[in-house]
Amino acid sequence: MKRIGKSVAFWGILLLCCEVYKQIVLFRAYGYYVWWYFPWQLCSLPMYLASALLFVKDDNAKDTVFAFLSSFSLLGGIAVFFDPSGLHYFRTDLTVLSYLWHISMILFGLLSYSCVRNKNTGFRNACILYLCCCTMALLLNLLLNSRGEINLFYINPLQKMPQIIFRDLVPLLGNNTVIVLYILLTILGAYLLYRMNGWLENKIHDHKI
Repeated sequence: MKRIGKSVAFWGILLLCCEVYKQIVLFRAYGYYVWWYFPWQLCSLPMYLASALLFVKDDNAKDTVFAFLSSFSLLGGIAVFFDPSGLHYFRTDLTVLSYLWHISMILFGLLSYSCVRNKNTGFRNACILYLCCCTMALLLNLLLNSRGEINLFYINPLQKMPQIIFRDLVPLLGNNTVIVLYILLTILGAYLLYRMNGWLENKIHDHKI
């Protein structure tokens, strides 16, 4: 597990380096900062959380990170392929980087589950962390909305929900209600994937026995 944990941490550092490269390329291409690409999305969080493992010593905090990666990050990595249009950029290197980023989220999301020591409290804390990140995204959306198009976590109440399926519900339920529904279903999806990880781990363990 220690070896996996270190691999996850260095993966986070690699993601950080990739993000710095992407931000530089985008800034040079547009000539100004485009807030749509501000790195605070569900799929951005692994680079912060995984790299933080190099410095985190508290076991509960580590559990939270690994549980988050094996649930919410795993969900983000999988969900994007239902509508991969967001993975495509005007440059081939950024598009390839985007695909590799999300594929690696799936891989390391599956691997991270084995590093969670307390499975129950791990997901509970991961859920709290997700809601805290949503709150920060909401505040940033409201604060920076006047600077240009920005929709962190896709929960900007000042902009229509862009996610497939959910955007079709806006005329029926209203944008704010759909945003709340989106957050709740994200938690449900992350929980189901987390439980799936547990099922896979048990199956692998039984097979070894």
